[in-house]
Amino acid sequence: TFTGQEGDSVEIAMNSTDFDSYLRLLDSQGSELTYNDDGGGSLNALISPYTLPSTGSYTIRASSLSGSATGDFTLSLKRIDVTEAVYGEPLEVAFTPGKDTKYITFEGNTGDMVSILVDSDNGVDTNLTLSGPYQYQIAFDEDSGRGTDPEINQQLLSDTGLYTIVLRTTEPG
Repeated sequence: TFTGQEGDSVEIAMNSTDFDSYLRLLDSQGSELTYNDDGGGSLNALISPYTLPSTGSYTIRASSLSGSATGDFTLSLKRIDVTEAVYGEPLEVAFTPGKDTKYITFEGNTGDMVSILVDSDNGVDTNLTLSGPYQYQIAFDEDSGRGTDPEINQQLLSDTGLYTIVLRTTEPG
């Protein structure tokens, strides 16, 4: 369990090489707010970014997808910053020591075609993930752009809602 403030954005990650991980986030009454199976890539679960709807206590339920598989896993909870993007407007972000992930959200509509490209001028090697309104990965790229920059080109959006771009450095520090 953890206590959060209304409006906090959180990242909850569960990683395991032993089983298919599954996460659920519950409010103080035990009602399920959101869940995830493979949002962290491979068989890892990731709820992120998630904005807490109210101040209070929250419960993370971490399990295997089957409910019966066992093994080792790592569970993490972080408060994160989220930046809002607008179609057609370039966005500049900066990585600082210890902050190797940037979260960027935008409102997308069914049928929109989006292209997301990173231009680091070969300053930092990154990868790019696009997730849909239900927090499932839609696209991933590491080096399709110039140099070592990622690019997701002409991705068709299938749902209307809040999309998340996750930009990560490939080397910590």
